[in-house]
Amino acid sequence: ARDKESQRVAQKLIGPFRKVLLSPDVAFSLESIIPPKIDLYPPIETLPDCEIIGLNVNGLMASGGYTKNNMFGLAFDYHEMLVELVKRLLERHEGELWLIPHTYGPKSSVESDNTACQTLRSDLPCSIQNRIRILVNEYDQHELKGIISLCSFFIGSRMHSCIAALSQGIPCVGIAYSRKFLGVFDSVGMNEWVIDAREASLTKSVKQVIDLYIKRNSVKRQLSRNANSARKRLIDIFNLLGSNINF
Repeated sequence: ARDKESQRVAQKLIGPFRKVLLSPDVAFSLESIIPPKIDLYPPIETLPDCEIIGLNVNGLMASGGYTKNNMFGLAFDYHEMLVELVKRLLERHEGELWLIPHTYGPKSSVESDNTACQTLRSDLPCSIQNRIRILVNEYDQHELKGIISLCSFFIGSRMHSCIAALSQGIPCVGIAYSRKFLGVFDSVGMNEWVIDAREASLTKSVKQVIDLYIKRNSVKRQLSRNANSARKRLIDIFNLLGSNINF
């Protein structure tokens, strides 16, 4: 199980005579590869010298879920919250903000992060659009993790985009639509960096992200240690699984 609550439920189901192991998500060990060319809009010739904020926009949340009618019971309009958040962040942040899809889909798909990124950028003031770039090509999971490694601060609503950041020691805020986020963040001591969009107000959520952005550098060292420990635990778990021990 990848979080303590799932471990507890599974242990209750199977009884006391076998042990449910607690393991970090396997994506903590996913190899990170920076692609030779990163296609962005607006395009750039070389990577900027300034710090980059990464923002993963969840197309499913922006669409209202599969029902298109606030399926997840969010307490605020997700798109409206991101518009306000980006404006507030770029008042403080001197560098760029990159919109990073983590699930691709055609414009008609409710899953399309790339479409949600385009919509978000177009709805932001023209005065800041030149500092907001969209990742426009499709990259595999290794390359996306490599691109996220270029960020100094990350905000994600796809859980595995958050894992890509956390596993590389990048301070990351999870804007969550389900309980699974909290368990994963807790596995590296970052449970306070989860915002439950089903409970928090828009104003409170934006303020919390800004506050965490301000303290981002204070958690980097411990997060890197915890991420390294998570990878070591994964190796131990797989060694146990491979040894055919009856838990």
